[in-house]
Amino acid sequence: MNKPIQRLEEAESLPEIQSLIDLVLQDARSAKCKTRERRLFLRHLIFNEALLADLHTPLALDYLFSQITQEEWNELFGSAVDKELPLLMVDLVSQSKDVAHQDVLRFLPAASPRSLIAVLKAFNSYLEKLSDSPRCLHGMRIAHIQADIYRILATDSGVWKRRNPPPCCIDDKAIRDFKEQKQIAELPAAYEQRINPLQHRDLRLNLAVLAAAPASATSMQEADYKKTFYVEAPLRLGISSANASPNLLWPCAPCPWTSRRISRSAPGATPPPRANCFLPIAAAVMNL
Repeated sequence: MNKPIQRLEEAESLPEIQSLIDLVLQDARSAKCKTRERRLFLRHLIFNEALLADLHTPLALDYLFSQITQEEWNELFGSAVDKELPLLMVDLVSQSKDVAHQDVLRFLPAASPRSLIAVLKAFNSYLEKLSDSPRCLHGMRIAHIQADIYRILATDSGVWKRRNPPPCCIDDKAIRDFKEQKQIAELPAAYEQRINPLQHRDLRLNLAVLAAAPASATSMQEADYKKTFYVEAPLRLGISSANASPNLLWPCAPCPWTSRRISRSAPGATPPPRANCFLPIAAAVMNL
């Protein structure tokens, strides 16, 4: 089992990965792999660099779940998913992986509430270890993910009869009140609305750092005041305007709450236009 797992981590094409998926499923069905190896299978599949680079992770998952029924998946991999999913979701954020959290959640055995709540607790444990600015940056993506998780959990009121929604250090008063009153259906919108305040706080923190150390900034010479400077830098575009684009929830990498850039496209297909994305290079001319 170790050999196909190792090959899966290093595989460089979708057809090769599909062949390795077949081998892993064959070994799992014949009880030749342990839970630890099944956990590695999940990790190496979802974070395979070639799949990420080609935007083919959804296609690999489509192939996986075309080769195994939901019932058999739960039987063979349910325990591995329960143990590995919280770690995968934290690594997704902490390492700024360019894969959609919706793809990772496809591993879930029948949308297990226990597994989703474990993810929520893992997010809080991770964020509590971060200082202000990193907490805000990674908290934006986590807020977006938590909105989707609570959408799932809100469909089953029985989940909360003996449980309370776990706290998170990025929660504001409105979110804390909704959790205390177990108004789960209100949490998705509340977490989406939390993204902009976190972004604003991060901006204020970084502006304060700059203001406290003005001598560290390079000063322009007076002789250069009349010159025209050509600047190349990343630019985020939105459907409303470039300035308003932070209000949108679906940016592409390298934004801290990265979402999928293409879903279930055929190999070699051109990605569809996005409402909000980063251009590789944006040029601006400044007359000073």
